[in-house]
Amino acid sequence: MFATRRERRDRSWQRWLQSLEQPFDLVPGAEAGAAFEAAWTKSRGQGFTPLIIQPGFDAPVRAGPAPFDRDFDGAADEYFASRTRALAEAAEEFALFDDIPEVAPGPAQSLSMTDLLSQTRPLSPYHEVAILRLPCAESWKIPLFLHIGGPADETERDTAEEIDLQRQWFERFGAELCCVGERVWQFRVAHPPRNHRDAVELLRQHYLYAWVDDAYDQEIIEQSAAQLRVDTHWMFNWV
Repeated sequence: MFATRRERRDRSWQRWLQSLEQPFDLVPGAEAGAAFEAAWTKSRGQGFTPLIIQPGFDAPVRAGPAPFDRDFDGAADEYFASRTRALAEAAEEFALFDDIPEVAPGPAQSLSMTDLLSQTRPLSPYHEVAILRLPCAESWKIPLFLHIGGPADETERDTAEEIDLQRQWFERFGAELCCVGERVWQFRVAHPPRNHRDAVELLRQHYLYAWVDDAYDQEIIEQSAAQLRVDTHWMFNWV
């Protein structure tokens, strides 16, 4: 089953690469972190933003930015308020955020290149990934070139909401979208939250951003808040 899925994914990956109009480099998955940092350093002042693409991601990439006719200022606040109201009615787990004790974090999470369809055990990194160079100076404008967001259900955000959300995270935490894959994407974080209160506030936003039913309990939330104080990368998954 995994071999069939892997073969199908790899064929799709080659077709997707051939469809790209934006410049990109192919690098081994094991070297993706270092290659991204080199591309990020090179991009400063050159008007482009690097983005790692893992095999399995198949959304089209626009040659130029999408037309944009809505002001994004305040759009993220509207989104979070709307999602809070919806989840307050439907999810008891959200009440777990009311009083989160501070606990010690574990090892910091770094960039993950693990290929879940790997032929090896333990799982190995992707054989190759693409580092795309998108023509925007600010990473939070990436959604103008490709769709970034949850699956097409109640978590769906419009472009204005996604841009404003990413802009806020960049301004507060130096968080920049650095990697997208099949139903997973990761942010590179320059300035994690400095205290427990800020970490809890951010964790609430993360849960609103990528809510997964029946996946939370008090221990998970406590540890997740602690990890945000040390993690250099954030990972979001939709299953």
